Amino acid sequence: MFRINRHHVGSLLAASLLAVPCAGVVGTAVADGRTAGSPGSMFGAVTPQGDPALFQVTANRRLITRMLITLEDKCQSGISVVVVAGGNSALTISRKGTFAGSSSGGPTTQADGSSSTFSDQVSGKFNKARTQITGTWQNVTIIKNPVTGMSDTCDSGTVSFTAID
Repeated sequence: MFRINRHHVGSLLAASLLAVPCAGVVGTAVADGRTAGSPGSMFGAVTPQGDPALFQVTANRRLITRMLITLEDKCQSGISVVVVAGGNSALTISRKGTFAGSSSGGPTTQADGSSSTFSDQVSGKFNKARTQITGTWQNVTIIKNPVTGMSDTCDSGTVSFTAID
């Protein structure tokens, strides 16, 4: 489990749904309470969706301290939702250079009464020199509208990234 801050940007417009603005922050606790320490190095990427992904690691490259990614979730209703996910992750990087984490949260209630829940999974591997990270991130968001009683499942699919120091 990793701490994740999330923002949904935009509004959902579909014939069967009212406009459901999705702007909010959901957080979960860091499982082991580790802190970032020195700022370390920053790795950056542009995903195949054309969106940014950033990873901050400690100077010794044994811990990911922050992550940020923008994902485009395609919804069953046919619309898309832009999701910005990230936070203070405290993900351990194994001796082999691998890491993985997952997080879920919600429901988060919006001003219009709609609510959303989410789940994220991230995994990756550093190259031998630890100057590049290849990996994947997937987000699934479920948005419920209490006025219409309808829900919409939105999924980014598995989004790959190659982040470079």
